Amino acid sequence: MFKAFYNKYLSKLERKINTLNRVEVISKNILHNFDFFQKENSHAKIFPVLKSNAYGHGLKQVVQILESRGVEYYVVDSYYEALQIKEISNKKVLMIGYTKPENYQYFKWKNLAVTIFDLISLKTLGELGKLINVHLFVNTGMNREGIAIKDLPLYLTELKKYSALNMEGICTHLADADGQTDDFTQKQVAEFKKALQLVKDAGFNPKYKHISATGGTYKITESEFNAIRLGIGLYGYNPAKLFDQSLKPAIRVISTIVSTQNLNSGDKVSYNCTFTAEKDMKIGIIPVGYYECFDRKLSNIGYVKANGQFLPITGRVCMNLTCIDVNDLDLNIGDEIIAISDNINDKNSVENIAKMTDTISYEVLTRINSSIRRKVV
Repeated sequence: MFKAFYNKYLSKLERKINTLNRVEVISKNILHNFDFFQKENSHAKIFPVLKSNAYGHGLKQVVQILESRGVEYYVVDSYYEALQIKEISNKKVLMIGYTKPENYQYFKWKNLAVTIFDLISLKTLGELGKLINVHLFVNTGMNREGIAIKDLPLYLTELKKYSALNMEGICTHLADADGQTDDFTQKQVAEFKKALQLVKDAGFNPKYKHISATGGTYKITESEFNAIRLGIGLYGYNPAKLFDQSLKPAIRVISTIVSTQNLNSGDKVSYNCTFTAEKDMKIGIIPVGYYECFDRKLSNIGYVKANGQFLPITGRVCMNLTCIDVNDLDLNIGDEIIAISDNINDKNSVENIAKMTDTISYEVLTRINSSIRRKVV
């Protein structure tokens, strides 16, 4: 009773309070990207991947956006994520991450499926005696997790012992789908087909056969593979620029100037004095640091955006604060700036931030702290 009252109080309070930072999730772009992949892959069901807080976009927010589409499965990493979806949706959830087998006894299995990587998990699930949908995860060359092809007959024999376990799917993961060639990908496809044949020979006919994430949709179009685990592409980002400009980024981070400082020529800024003012100038301070979403490598090389102009980051990025050059704009305390832009061509877009910090868009997105309020726009 008290918990429900407290959560209701917090919800009302959140609606009243204006935050200094917010993540805006652009619903029409999420839907555009989903529809693009569905149209390009009409033979397959699109399973949106919502792990890692929907790649930083906000798990619940993205579910709310996608409820208007005929999604058959949402894909998550953990049971914790599955429970968040179950709070707001009745759609089915596929868990692709590993779970300690002893925890399965506590799961609620309605509209929940799991991937199986090992015999212990298979036996533990079978011994529960409950109707559970499972997807066998086979290793075709990624060599990170999964059932070796040579061991698959043993798993299929074991699976037959448990009539309540329904082999609903079989899947694998591609290691080089976003690479410049498809040689290794085709080797994995060939291995996966071997696995499929073993499954059929054992008398199983799984409903779903899924091999592709975003990158694989460009290289693999065979109708036999009738489901796609759509991750980064759903959010508008092109692995290895596979889809030209067809996708639309669906996130931007807005912050607020909380302080300004007038500097004299020669003044230093932030930790370790790495920035020196070459002239009298004005800087602004925003409450975004490496805790919120800025990589420390953006110190003295990154940008934010305001009024159509790019403003350089000055000095070290701090834990919760970053200094920016506002000398050419009349910006003051309370004014908003775009910390991360949804425009792919902007200097502070996710992809350009990734280039500046020598990483990939996935990492930039998932580093956007979950504590920042998400708002669907």
